[in-house]
Amino acid sequence: MVKTIAIVGGGLAGMSAALAFNHRKYKTLLFEKNDHLGGRVHSEYINGYTLDVGFQVLLNSYPEISLKWQRALKLRSYEAGAHVKIDGQWRLVPNPLINPFCMFKAPSGTLKGSLSLLWNRQKISSPTETTEEYLNRLNLDEQWVEQFIKPFMRGVFLEKGLETRAERFVEVMSYFTKGNACLPRGGMQELPRWLEKQISHTKVYKGVEVVDCTERSVVLSSGKKFTVDAVIIALPLPQLKMLFSDIPDIHSCSTSCDYFTVERNRLKADRYLWLDGSDDAVVNNFSVPSRIQRSYAPRGMHLLSATAIAPNVPSSIEVREYLAEQLDLKKSWLTFIKRYHISHALPSQKDPPPIEIVSYNGLFIAGEAVSSPSINDAVASGKAAAKAVIESL
Repeated sequence: MVKTIAIVGGGLAGMSAALAFNHRKYKTLLFEKNDHLGGRVHSEYINGYTLDVGFQVLLNSYPEISLKWQRALKLRSYEAGAHVKIDGQWRLVPNPLINPFCMFKAPSGTLKGSLSLLWNRQKISSPTETTEEYLNRLNLDEQWVEQFIKPFMRGVFLEKGLETRAERFVEVMSYFTKGNACLPRGGMQELPRWLEKQISHTKVYKGVEVVDCTERSVVLSSGKKFTVDAVIIALPLPQLKMLFSDIPDIHSCSTSCDYFTVERNRLKADRYLWLDGSDDAVVNNFSVPSRIQRSYAPRGMHLLSATAIAPNVPSSIEVREYLAEQLDLKKSWLTFIKRYHISHALPSQKDPPPIEIVSYNGLFIAGEAVSSPSINDAVASGKAAAKAVIESL
C-alpha cells in the first residue's frame, strides 16, 4: 500500500523534503499558507523591477546547491571587494585580501590563505562566546574589524550587537572562504520556482492554513482533515509555536529593505557591496542589484537596495536622503519603489536551534527549529527529515 506523507510549510526546507520523496513510491502532500512557495526566499515583480523581499544572496559554495542548480538559476556574482566607509570617506577595497564575498580564499602558502587558517584554527573560548567577543579577541587590525568585518556580519546575522554564537560565525565564514555571493537571473524567487518544477509528483496546496496536526493527521482551517502515515513540519519558529506552545521562545531579528530606482546614466554603478560601519549609519549596507543581474531593472534604469537593521530603522525618506548624499545624487533622481519590513527575517542565533532531534512528539521537524537559518541548512534539514521518515516507515 502506498504511504502518504504530509509536509506542512512550503519554504525551502519543506520543498527539499518533498524533493527527497519525488522518485520514491510515496504520495506526498505539501501545505503552504501563502499563495507562493519559498517562504522568506521570495521576490516581487513591479513595473519591470525585480524586488527580493529583503536583501538576500545565494552562495555558490553551499554544498546543497549543486552545479545543476547553479546552471539552472543562471547565477552572477558580486565583485570581490567592497566600498567601505572609513573616517567618513568611502574607499573601494578591491584587493581580494579584503573581500566580503570571497573571504580569504587563497592557497595556504599566501598571506590571504594564512588569514583563512586563522579563522579556522582560532579556538572558541566557550560555547556561549558571541561573535562580537570572538572578533574582539582576534589579533586583527581594529579599524578593519570595526569598519569592515562587523558591518558585514551585521548584515548576515541581522543584529547590531553580533550576539550570534562564535561557533556559528566560524561555520558561516567557511562558506565565504570557498565561494561567491550570487543573484539568480530571475531574482531569489527563481530558486523556489525552480524547485517547484522538480517536485512534480507532489500534490501542492497553496493558500491553506494548517491549524492542527498529529503524527497521523493534518487539519486545515477549513475543517478538512487529511489522514496520513507521517507528517513533516517545516515552519518558521513563530508559526511553529502556534502549533506547539512548548517550543522555547526565540528572539526574532528584523530588518527593513528599501528599493529605489534611478536612471542608468545618472549613477556610475558597480558590482560591489557598500558597507557603512559608522556609529550613526542610516543603513548597514546597500548595493545595485541591477548591476549584478541586468534583469532586475528595465532598460535604461538601475535598482538600488538599502538594508537597515532593527531597532533603529530609519524612514524611507531618510534612506533616500542618505543614498543621495553617499552617491552624490540629487534626491529628485531617486524614485522610491517599495519598502519591505520583515519582522522575522531570522531567528536569533545566540543559542543553538531549540529542537535537537528531527523527530518531535511523533512528528518530523525541518527548517530553522532544528537547523541554522540559511538556504543551505534549510535544504539540508528537509533532506534529513525526509530520510528520517523513510527510515521510520
